[in-house]
Amino acid sequence: MPNLFVIGAMKSGTTSLHRYLDLHPEISMSLEKEPNFFVTSPPPDLAQRVADRDSYLGLFRAGTPIRGEASHRYTQFPYVPGVPAEIAAASPEARLIYLVRDPVTRLESQAREVLSGRMGEAKYLPPDMPVSELVGDLDDPANRFVCLGRYMTQIRQYLEHFPRESLLVVDSDRLRSRRRETMAKIFGFIGVDEEFWDDRMDVEHYTAEEKGRRSEGYVRLSEVGLLKTAVDRMPPRMKREVVRLARSGMSKPWTPPQLDDDLRFRLECLYRPEVEDLREFTGRNFAGWSI
Repeated sequence: MPNLFVIGAMKSGTTSLHRYLDLHPEISMSLEKEPNFFVTSPPPDLAQRVADRDSYLGLFRAGTPIRGEASHRYTQFPYVPGVPAEIAAASPEARLIYLVRDPVTRLESQAREVLSGRMGEAKYLPPDMPVSELVGDLDDPANRFVCLGRYMTQIRQYLEHFPRESLLVVDSDRLRSRRRETMAKIFGFIGVDEEFWDDRMDVEHYTAEEKGRRSEGYVRLSEVGLLKTAVDRMPPRMKREVVRLARSGMSKPWTPPQLDDDLRFRLECLYRPEVEDLREFTGRNFAGWSI
């Protein structure tokens, strides 16, 4: 079983971190990012999951002391329940890395991703849908947009099963602006050579500038059962390339929606206690955040 998990948060740079970690000779990150193996109660918007144990273990290179994966679904409690207990049962000595960012801008980014057609939604969503309508009831504890930014709520789930020293919280702003220093800290936490550097770590992956809105045709096509099954059965590298080509050919420029002032204010009020608890927990001020 893997012994390193990047547990989130969604839209906080987990794709980039997954690729940086995989460059280290002592680390093997899963061939398929976000295998979601430990999501034993899949939510309706989960597009893919590696559920078979042998297939899951086959995602990692043999012979490396550290085997890791990055599935941001692992910090979506209570929308996705039970993950920390599942990981602890399979890999009790695991190291956990939690990337976080300003929770309001994180939610805005997630909403844009959903409206862009890139999130495997069960139905096609109109591109001009207001974010407030998409997000829905902010008071629902299992709201799939809101709960992801309740960082201390997610951390507390893991502290019920792992010691405090197993968890490293990383500000995505520092990963972006002070990458060498941040990666050295991450490598030290994992227990591998912290002096390692590869020039490919200078690249930021999956940025907003690379994205467009998927056409309605692409979304409809991705819903075809037999086609989806065929793609899912491809080897991970082939699957990534096929999906990339399909997406690039069926995307178009798009001006994403913005949070309205009322929703932004309500989110700031909602997240403020969580952010204050996170500052106390980590001893960091997260100075670039809006809260």
